[in-house]
Amino acid sequence: MTPHVDVLVIGAGVSGLTTACLLKKAGLRVEVVEARERLGGRILTQPNPLGGDPIELGAELVHGLPEETQMWLNPIEDLEERGGDFLIFENGKLTSSPSYFVKVSEVLERLSAPVSQDLSFQDWLDQIELEDPDLKEWVTGYIQGYHAADATEISVEALREIERESQEVDAVEGARFFRGGQGEFLRRIEREFAQPILLNHCVSEVHWSNLGVEVRFKSSKVPSIRAKKLVITVPIGVLQSSSGQEGYIEFHPELPQDFQQNLRLFKMGTAFRMSFIFKKAPWIIDPRLADFGMLLDPSPDALFRVWWKRGENQIIGWHGGPDPRLSISSSKEMLEELGVKSLSRLFGLSEIQIKADLEQTFVYNWNSDPYSRGVYPYIRVEGKSAVEKFSKPIENVLYFAGDAGSLGAYLGTINGAIKSGFRVSKEIIGLS
Repeated sequence: MTPHVDVLVIGAGVSGLTTACLLKKAGLRVEVVEARERLGGRILTQPNPLGGDPIELGAELVHGLPEETQMWLNPIEDLEERGGDFLIFENGKLTSSPSYFVKVSEVLERLSAPVSQDLSFQDWLDQIELEDPDLKEWVTGYIQGYHAADATEISVEALREIERESQEVDAVEGARFFRGGQGEFLRRIEREFAQPILLNHCVSEVHWSNLGVEVRFKSSKVPSIRAKKLVITVPIGVLQSSSGQEGYIEFHPELPQDFQQNLRLFKMGTAFRMSFIFKKAPWIIDPRLADFGMLLDPSPDALFRVWWKRGENQIIGWHGGPDPRLSISSSKEMLEELGVKSLSRLFGLSEIQIKADLEQTFVYNWNSDPYSRGVYPYIRVEGKSAVEKFSKPIENVLYFAGDAGSLGAYLGTINGAIKSGFRVSKEIIGLS
């Protein structure tokens, strides 16, 4: 017999679990299905082999702190500030250089000036005059790194909104770590839901009408589930996948053409990150590096431009945006080799020395994960209204939530995913 519930939620990431908790608390019958064999979506926390701070292979930093997120955490007890000095690699050495941030911020402040039409960030940057010839490279590197975006595609109008709100909620400088890792945060929501979640349930088809849905699966003990309403929290990259690709969901009837056109205004960003765990950290040899928190290498030939320290023995390298030297098929071995070269350059040590003290490298390629297809979304030119359109339910039956459902500082963040879960649950509860 086909199970029947009030609401079926596709995806057991933070957005899906948030939605499910709130709907269940309101007295609705809720079921959650997940294609993977684990919970968490793009949260993936692993223990540190040397103890101490955990390894985050997915979402790590908490950007800002809206009241919705505080439902499951105590900021004082659960969060720690991302402290330490910000150092920049210039003229062959690491040094404190606040002028870099000042100059980049001054350029980004010019985004607040209105434009006659939306442009890509690169087109906008090419139109403004800058005295420092290196500054355009710096600013482009910042945009591509922070937003995991292609500067030739990301919308200036959307960036304006993001920068404005980020300053208001302190989403950049105010980034924090979750003590114990994001996985612990996720487990809190799971415990509150207090109901088994159907793992390894990869959705193949959604048959829907204004009366409800029937969701069918590729392979599971449950062939299908019927529901009055469906909440879809899979990443934008999965919704944009094509027939025949793993993770693809076939809708009967097809999703409305205006919704499909709106989806094209999003793009999943590409990024590569790795965590290096050291038996003996390379930065302890120089007393001047004792209190660093983040390293920046803004030179054009730098691959991993941003590094941040987590605990005493872990450093994380990050590369965001497109780069001809990397592809979605780049192997762990290749990334490790490139990371070692980068750290050798930054700390002035030989690659042999870096490798000798290296305990383990952790890498996860979200770009090639079929249930993610990227790290987090950004908005293309002329797409500022995409989030609002994405957030509107279809026939009060199909609802979409996730990190693409919140324009501004929270686009592409855990906070954005949680806020979208609150939005969808309120809409459904209001109709129940």
